[in-house]
Amino acid sequence: MRFLSAVLSAFMVAFIYVLVAFISNPADDPIFFELFVITLLITGLIYLIAGIPISIYIDRSIKKLRTSWQRYIAGVCSYSIAGAFIGALVHILFGQEVELNAIMGMALYGTVAANIYYHVQLWMKK
Repeated sequence: MRFLSAVLSAFMVAFIYVLVAFISNPADDPIFFELFVITLLITGLIYLIAGIPISIYIDRSIKKLRTSWQRYIAGVCSYSIAGAFIGALVHILFGQEVELNAIMGMALYGTVAANIYYHVQLWMKK
C-alpha cells in the first residue's frame, strides 16, 4: 500500500508543481508534459528512496499514541519535519543555488509533498 500511495502522491505532487511553475512563469516555453514527466520521475524516486523508509519509521513511532487525534497531529508534524528536511537536503545536494530562499522553498515543497503522501496513505487505509 505504501508503494501505491507513493505513486499516486508522486503524480499529484508533480502535477501541482508543474501547474504552479506554468502559472508563475507563463513566458517560459517548455512543454508541460515533458516537465511533468521529469518532475514525476524525480519526485517518485525521492518517495521511493527516502519517503517510504521514513514513513515506516514515523508510522511505527506514532502507533504507540493512544488516540487517533494524537496520532494524526503527531503524523502531520512528523511528516512535515521529515519532508522539509528531505526537501532541503535534496536541494543542497543537487541544487545549483545555495541561497537560503531556494533551500527554504525546497523545504516547503518537501513539506507539501510529505503531507500529500501522508493524507493519501490515510485515505487508502479507510
